[in-house]
Amino acid sequence: MTTSTNPPSSTFMVPEQTYWKSLSESDRRECVNKDISRSLGDKTGWAYTGVLKRKWNDEVYPAISLIINNKENYEKVFRKANTRLTRPCSLYMVGEAPRDPNDKPWERAQPTIVAISSKLRIAQKLCKLLKKSECLRNMSLGFDFMCFEDKKLMLTAGDDISHNPSIDKDSLCGLPFWTPSSSKTPAPNFQRATIGGIININDVLFLLTAAHIFYPNDYDDRHDDDDGNDNDNDNDSISSDISTVSSPVTNTPTNEASSISPQFRDHISDYLRNEDVFVYRRTEDPYDYDHSATLASESSDQGLLKKFGYLSQELIQLDISFIICPELDWALVSPHSLETSISNTVKTPAGKVVHLDSVSPIPPDGSAVVVAAGTSGIFGTQASERTEGIILPGSMRMQEVWTINSSCQPGDCGSLVFDAQHDCIYGMVVATSSDAQETYLVPAKDIFDSLKAEWWTSNITFSTRVFGSDQKIFASRAKMQSPPNKNTVAAAAGKGKQDIWLPNPPSHSSHPNPPLNACYESKGVKCYYCCDCDHGPQTLAMNPHCAQCGQKYCGSCTDIVTRKTA
Repeated sequence: MTTSTNPPSSTFMVPEQTYWKSLSESDRRECVNKDISRSLGDKTGWAYTGVLKRKWNDEVYPAISLIINNKENYEKVFRKANTRLTRPCSLYMVGEAPRDPNDKPWERAQPTIVAISSKLRIAQKLCKLLKKSECLRNMSLGFDFMCFEDKKLMLTAGDDISHNPSIDKDSLCGLPFWTPSSSKTPAPNFQRATIGGIININDVLFLLTAAHIFYPNDYDDRHDDDDGNDNDNDNDSISSDISTVSSPVTNTPTNEASSISPQFRDHISDYLRNEDVFVYRRTEDPYDYDHSATLASESSDQGLLKKFGYLSQELIQLDISFIICPELDWALVSPHSLETSISNTVKTPAGKVVHLDSVSPIPPDGSAVVVAAGTSGIFGTQASERTEGIILPGSMRMQEVWTINSSCQPGDCGSLVFDAQHDCIYGMVVATSSDAQETYLVPAKDIFDSLKAEWWTSNITFSTRVFGSDQKIFASRAKMQSPPNKNTVAAAAGKGKQDIWLPNPPSHSSHPNPPLNACYESKGVKCYYCCDCDHGPQTLAMNPHCAQCGQKYCGSCTDIVTRKTA
C-alpha cells in the first residue's frame, strides 16, 4: 500500500492578509512619528501618523466606541461604576526601547491597541474585551494588544498649595479658584481648579469649569474595597450587539440617564444637595477677604481668599444635570457679582489679545495652540494629530477627547485650549499624563451640545459683553419662591424681560426647597415634576417623572406646579 507523501490539505496555511501587512514598506515607516514617544513598561510607544491615522480615526476608533459603550461590556469591566479615569483604547506604535544611539527600533514597531488605566485590573479587562471582540477580528487589522497601568494618568484638580500665575485681571479666562473639600478621609482643606470662561445661557451668566473638582474625595476609595472579590471569568463573552463597523457612531452627548452611573449620580447629588458650595479666588486686598477661608501658602503668609461664586442649590434641587455633567466633566458656577469689567479675552505669550467667542467643530491637526491655565499660566504648545477615548469617573460612555503634546499641572482642570490665530476654542482640560506628556481635552463643541440638551435651548454662547459693577441682571433678578423648570430661564430671557431669573446665592439658613424627586402630595403640595396639563402622551414621554408618585412633568409648561392639590 502506497502512502501519500503529501500532507493533508488542512496543513497548507495561507498567511492571513491583514491591513498592516497590506501596506508598503514605505507606508509603514511613515506611520511612525519617532519624535513623540512614551514608556510602556519595558517597551516604548511612538505616536502614530500617516495612513494609519486615517484608518484609526475613520474605522477602528468608531468600532471600539461601539464595543466599549455597549452596556453589557461596560458592566463586565467596571461592575457597578467607573470611578477612575480610564483610557480604554489608545493606539501606539510599540517596539523595544532604544538600547544603542544608532539603533532605530521605531522602524520595527507594530501598531498596538493599548488599554490604559491607573488601575491594572481595569486595564487588563479592557484589553481582553477588545482582543476577544469579533468586530475587531473581522477587520483583519494585524494590530497587537496590550494593557498598561499608568499611575500618572490623572484628573487635573489640585490641592490647596498656593499658586499665583500671572493672569489678566480683566478676564476670568484662566483664573485659578479654590473650593473647600469635604471628606471623612484626610484631604486638603481646599481643592483648586481653573475658570474656563463665561457661559451665557439666555442672558443668564455662568462660569464654566471642570466638574470633578466638586466630587467627594472618598468616593473612589469606597468602591475599591471590592477588588479582592473580583472573579474574572475568562469565558466571559463579548456582547454581540455590535454587528457592523459601518454602524453610525456619534460623540454628541445626550441627556439620557443611562450615560451616567445611577450610583455615581446619586452619590454626587446627595453630597452636594443642601450644602453651601462656594468658590473663592485670591485677593491682594487685606481688607476684602473672607475670614473663614484662608489658604495654606508655601510661604509664611496665609493666602487671602474672597468668595466670588457658588453652586446653585435651586438648580441642584431641581436637577443636578443643569450644572454638573460627569460624562463630559463640565460644571457651571453661578457668579456672585461681576465687580470689574470682564470678557472672555486672553493675552497670549506673544502679546496678542484673543477674544474667545467661537467654538471649533473640528480637532486641531498638529497646529499651535494656547492654554489659559490656572496653575501653569498661559502657555503655547502643539496639538497632536491623535484621537483618544477616555471614560471619566461616573460616566458609562467613552468620550472622544483631543490631545495636546504637553502635560498640565494639578489645578489646571477647566482651562480652555484655543487657536490664537482664528480666535476659536478647541476644548477644556480635564486630565493629563506626565509619562505620556499629553493633556486631554473634552471638545468644546460637545460641551455646547450637552448644554443645549440639558437647558433645552440653542441660545448658548461664550459671552463677550462687558459688564460693570451695577450689572442689572444681578441687581433686579426676579424673586422666585421655587426654582424654574428647564424652560423658565429660557422663556424669561428669550422674551427680554428685565427681571431675569438668576439662582439665589446660598446662605447658611435652612433651604426652603424640597430635595430632587421628593413627592410632597402628602403635604398638599405637588412635586416639581408633576403637571396637570394636557399636552399629550408624546410630549410627556420625553420628559422626566417623579420617582415617588410617577407623574410626569411636561416640558411645554413654563411654570413649576407647586399649587395646592384639589
